[in-house]
Amino acid sequence: MTATTIEATSFGPYQARQWVETTLSLLDRLSKVLEQEIDAVRAKAPTQIADLAAEKEYLTLSYSDQMKALKENPDILRNIERTLIESFQRAADSFRRLLAENARVLGIAKAANERFIKAVGDAVSEHTRPTLTYSRKGFGSAGQGARTPGVSIALDRSV
Repeated sequence: MTATTIEATSFGPYQARQWVETTLSLLDRLSKVLEQEIDAVRAKAPTQIADLAAEKEYLTLSYSDQMKALKENPDILRNIERTLIESFQRAADSFRRLLAENARVLGIAKAANERFIKAVGDAVSEHTRPTLTYSRKGFGSAGQGARTPGVSIALDRSV
């Protein structure tokens, strides 16, 4: 159990309200971190993204603990007034939308990075590829006796 979560043992009205308020606070904090991460990815600021990672992980684990407590005690929400339940539902819906946007932005950034790395690898491979030379008999040789497939060349003598 993380420091910001509520123990899932006894849920009277007070504990249930405390659970909802704690979960709302976690959703708010985690949403702000996700928004900052989205902004950092769009700004191409890797150090800022790295700085957010520890807090994001901590808040994600805390939120996961809260959801585990709800799964183990589905009656938690039974002792909560309707307005607080509605606030919780709105916050959860907003969080899900933000989480989807975060996943989309991270996916785009990941794909762009993979394309960039492939392009760099292809360029390095092209640059380090040995140049093809020909022997006196017309056979191709790629430096130091390497065998490469020959290339057909047709010359037109009428110039």
